[in-house]
Amino acid sequence: MLDSRLVLGFALTSLAAAMWVLLDSRSRLPHRPAWEGFLWGLGTAVALPVFLPIYLLAARAPDQSGLWGPAEMVAIAVFFIVTLPLVAGLAGVVEGTLTLSKVSVLILVQNLGFLLLAIFGVAARYRLPLSRLGLHARGWLGWAIVGLLVGGLMFALTLLAEEAAVFLVGLVEGRDAALARAAAEHAADPLRRILLATQGPAEIAWLVALLAVVVPIGEEVYFRGVFYGGLRNRWGVGWGLAGSTLFFATV
Repeated sequence: MLDSRLVLGFALTSLAAAMWVLLDSRSRLPHRPAWEGFLWGLGTAVALPVFLPIYLLAARAPDQSGLWGPAEMVAIAVFFIVTLPLVAGLAGVVEGTLTLSKVSVLILVQNLGFLLLAIFGVAARYRLPLSRLGLHARGWLGWAIVGLLVGGLMFALTLLAEEAAVFLVGLVEGRDAALARAAAEHAADPLRRILLATQGPAEIAWLVALLAVVVPIGEEVYFRGVFYGGLRNRWGVGWGLAGSTLFFATV
């Protein structure tokens, strides 16, 4: 049963987005009849996850600056925050126990979506090279080695951070309660259950490839390429760094 507040919030968001589309279409749909903008607004009000990304990435004219900005950033964000989870829920993919096959489908679809929408919505529409999204092969071997070294370091730091968190919580709740809380969170982690269900080195290697290769590529293309790049284009490096970091942490 959906929370009524969630439904109301989504309805109000859809209405606000529809009004924006209706107003925006007057200047961003050149040489198109007025009723076309009305239909885009109506579609957004009825089915925001479908119509808003299509309007922003396909129907809406590119920005006159020749560089992408908030419109493309929002469109792709709607895809992975709203559209994809909604489709997965309707398809029954997230129902029941998460399995390796379900996780594989979700990860591949999401990150392929990141990649294709970024290429189509940014590079193709604005006729920019893929390198503007960070997609290039220059020095790939060296950067791969750096990534492995940094990843190993971050893994160690994660373990230390968990120990520090247990210590700090223990100061308030007691050491035994803090350890019990940590154990409960580990037990509830869906990734842990998937790892326990994997059988053989092939499945483990596939899961590692998904989490260590596929997911980072999709996230980097969007958060660093599209989102950071869009903020940097409009407001400079400082706002780009601050905004993309905050958004990534929030997500």
